[in-house]
Order: sequence, then C-alpha cells, then structure tokens
Amino acid sequence: MLNLSLLICLDSGKPLVCAGWEMPQSAHVDTCWLYNKATKAWTQSGQISLKNRYLGSNVHPLYGLMMVGGQANSGGNIAITSRMETTRNGASYINTWPGPSEAISEHCQITVDEDRVIVMGGTTSSMTVSDKAYIMNATTAEFGSAITMPNPRRGPFCGVLRNATGAAEKIVVGGGLFNNQFRNDYDIYDLNTKTWTPTGEIE
Repeated sequence: MLNLSLLICLDSGKPLVCAGWEMPQSAHVDTCWLYNKATKAWTQSGQISLKNRYLGSNVHPLYGLMMVGGQANSGGNIAITSRMETTRNGASYINTWPGPSEAISEHCQITVDEDRVIVMGGTTSSMTVSDKAYIMNATTAEFGSAITMPNPRRGPFCGVLRNATGAAEKIVVGGGLFNNQFRNDYDIYDLNTKTWTPTGEIE
C-alpha cells in the first residue's frame, strides 16, 4: 500500500502514480505506475532518481509532470532535497533540474501559466516551517530569489486567481500548519505589483 504519493493524469489521459511511502514496509518509494484503462491494470512505468515522499508536483504544458523537493532517502540517508525532475510520458525520468535555492518538502506547487511555476511554504532542511515562495521561469527552468510570505505554512493549499481573459493576476496561499497548529487564514500575492495582502481567517 502506498501513501503520500503523487497522482496526476498525463497527456494520454492515463493516471500516473509516483513516489511516496510504502506500507507495511515503511519505505520511501522511487517508482511510478501507469494505469491502463483497457486492461484495468497498473504497470511500473519509470523511476525517479531518489526514493522520495512529501514532494510537490504540478503539470506544465512544456515539461509535463514536474516534481520538486521532498524528503528523500539516498542510501539510508534521509534528507530534504531541492531537486526537480520532469517527465512527459511517464516512462523515462531523464530530465533533472536544479530546484529552488532552499531544500523543501510538504509545500504547495502550481503552474501559474506557460511562463511560470510557483513553489510555496513547506518544511526546510533545518525542519523549520518556510515562509518563502519561489517562482520558476519556465523558459530557462530557473527559480528566482525567495519571496517572503506574510505567514509560514507547512502543507498549505495554493491556487491562481485569473481575470476575465484567463490571465493569471494573483496567487492565493492558505491553511497549512505552523507551530503544530492548523492555520485557518490565507494570503494573496499580486503578480503585477509583487505585493502581499494578508486576508484574515477563512470563514
């Protein structure tokens, strides 16, 4: 049994499950499984570079499945990583990229548009809850400098607010944990003015 895995749908329409935590072995997982609707069977399809859990994921039109950070097990050494891996077909994981400047896990990660991906919050390698966000330039596959959020969040939700034409205008991030307490507030980041607006509690 797997938990803490990634589940996404590829361009082919086939579900893909990657990485996570295998029970009852209590082991990190580095394999992926692809579901074939015709045969109603899961088959192993590719392998990421590290046995990993708590990693973030999103689907991007240029990169396919993007996996960033996570708590990785390398030869028995468990550490939080900043590595990014991508795949378009679920069969080969040959694309490995530098991730954000800070190793991160349990974060929120979304595609803003074709040009940008954002990673927000999470847990750092020093086991502190992060108040940082990082925007990746999809053209260069490079993450920019850290953007300080109003509030630190572990395991937050995040989303994109768009205007009437569908263009991304703002990012909302909220919930999560801090000091072992659930947060019930959210903050909004304006992509044009590059400013934050704390909004108070979620009702």
